Amino acid sequence: MATAEVTDQCFLEIVLVEVYMILKKGLSCQQVL
Repeated sequence: MATAEVTDQCFLEIVLVEVYMILKKGLSCQQVL
């Protein structure tokens, strides 16, 4: 169970980072336009 929980946390962290980068990229594009 511990391993599964750690895996879930890592997966969530990766997803959050990817979403953050996409939003950051989107905001940058809006600012440029």
